[in-house]
Amino acid sequence: MPPACKTSISFTEASLDNLRQAGDDAEFMSLERAVGDYVKNLFG
Repeated sequence: MPPACKTSISFTEASLDNLRQAGDDAEFMSLERAVGDYVKNLFG
């Protein structure tokens, strides 16, 4: 990452441990599939 960008970009990553411990074992969509789904729903 360019040094100039380091102060203006944030990265957030959540732990899924609590979600999994609560019994949720669903898989998340890949980025490619999610973008395709978004575009499909946006434009019909």
